[in-house]
Amino acid sequence: MERGLPRPNVRARVRPRVLTMVRVDPDVCVLCGLCVGVCPPDAMELTPVKLVVLSNCTECGWCVPYCPVGAISGGRPVSGRLRRARPS
Repeated sequence: MERGLPRPNVRARVRPRVLTMVRVDPDVCVLCGLCVGVCPPDAMELTPVKLVVLSNCTECGWCVPYCPVGAISGGRPVSGRLRRARPS
């Protein structure tokens, strides 16, 4: 690099990938299980009393748009993706 020229700001060009944890609002969740059927890493477990997000969650966000009552939030933004639920 030549003297006198400013160094390029490489950090400004790189956008960090922002992930947020997948969260379930237990007061809103109706325990329908739709999210469990579309979760690629099988990281959701439906118990008789609550929905549990397991530690192997990749925060992909597939579950968020499938919740009919909006109880799930977080993960990567998902737009225009449709995924069929796996047969039980």
